Amino acid sequence: MGTVAALRYAYRTSGKQLQAAGSAATGAAGEYSMSVPPGRYMLMAVSTTAMRQEVSAQTAKH
Repeated sequence: MGTVAALRYAYRTSGKQLQAAGSAATGAAGEYSMSVPPGRYMLMAVSTTAMRQEVSAQTAKH
């Protein structure tokens, strides 16, 4: 299980930046559902295991 996020570019005075447009948790088989407005998006998926390992690594550094 994990999380899927939809990202799109937003134009700011500082330049083009990725902005989260929505996110959803995945089910056991990796399925997810999210509602976002029409447009072009990049999807980012992170497994729950990877998130736990990153948190553990960050905690160990401090």
